[in-house]
Amino acid sequence: MPKADGFSVCGQIRQMPEGANTPVMMMTGAEDVDAIHKAYEVSATDFITKPLNWVLLGYRLRYVLRAARTRENLAVSEANLREQAVVLQARNAELDSFAWALSHDLKTPLVSLQGMAGLLVEECSDEIGEQAQHYVGRIAATVGEMGALLSNVLALSRIGREEGAIEKVSLDEVADLSIERHAATIRKRDVKVTRGELGEVRGLRVQLEQVFGHLVGNAVKYLGPVAEASIEIGRRADSGVVEYYVRDNGIGIDPAYHAKIFEPFQRLKELPVDGTGVGLTIVKKIVDGVDGRLRVESARGKGATFCFTWPQTS
Repeated sequence: MPKADGFSVCGQIRQMPEGANTPVMMMTGAEDVDAIHKAYEVSATDFITKPLNWVLLGYRLRYVLRAARTRENLAVSEANLREQAVVLQARNAELDSFAWALSHDLKTPLVSLQGMAGLLVEECSDEIGEQAQHYVGRIAATVGEMGALLSNVLALSRIGREEGAIEKVSLDEVADLSIERHAATIRKRDVKVTRGELGEVRGLRVQLEQVFGHLVGNAVKYLGPVAEASIEIGRRADSGVVEYYVRDNGIGIDPAYHAKIFEPFQRLKELPVDGTGVGLTIVKKIVDGVDGRLRVESARGKGATFCFTWPQTS
């Protein structure tokens, strides 16, 4: 190689369009440590020392070529995965948009139906009789349940598309707001609620209000006939990982259903409580969206603790 050596040739190969993945094996002297270092500095794939062992050289070349093919296949697979991820993201966006549009359009006739049911009872109660009033009342209640379900589907479809700036949010304030919103039920059940210091995180306040709102709401709903009902909201750190939790001493959840409760429209059947079965799905989608983790610690009759992580304020 006039006016060149193996090192410069290897460097030139690496600068070529396909050169980054081209296997390059260099031959050096047995004691030439500097040459070995320089071979790797110019990104040689491997080296072999003189005098040559032809059998070993054959095996080393086969290994280098096999590794190169593996890298090529891996690069193709990664490209395919990226392409599929883009397609999946677009389809999910379409599905969310469809759910939002459908839920939004269905709410209008539901509101009208609920209003007409109310007018029927108010203006025609004498004509329709007590039994008919009961049926109209059941219609109004069912319409209300459908409205709540559509509202939760709307909330689910909006996650990731909420407007607003990422800000520093006081979780103490958010948790207290959630407690206040369930104050009537808490007082009625004489529930003892305790809250530790939660601190601050960065995020969308509306999302954090949804997370605590649904977790506190579930804790209140599924207390069951416990003698001294209690709910605890707190923060704990273990090995550098910070978790926030909402704990109750209610009916608990069989471990066989721990994964299933985060799926849409799944509800515990042990208690006849109001709900749509979407709340925990909303919480999971929000937490997953910030690369957090949501999990539950529970057993039947032993209460439940819902734990989640959230990116910490720097």
